[in-house]
Amino acid sequence: GFDASCHGTRMIELDEATLVKTPLDFVCRCSKQGFMEALRAVGEEGVRQRRAADPDMPFRCAHCAKDWRLEPADWDAVLSGFTRAA
Repeated sequence: GFDASCHGTRMIELDEATLVKTPLDFVCRCSKQGFMEALRAVGEEGVRQRRAADPDMPFRCAHCAKDWRLEPADWDAVLSGFTRAA
């Protein structure tokens, strides 16, 4: 079987009352705005190259697998952030 102690993990016991009082949240909080902000991390040239290569290809959330597509105005907004930051 699995021995958690050899992995630096300790097992905890949860009773039913604790589970009922403590709701678990499995909702992904991804958003188009979040992808637009993350896209800036590749730099202005990277954004321009990605847009030129395939502006309609969606970005997929690694957690919930939702696809996000950027409209031309979204790409412009990401790129304008570089102009303002300069």
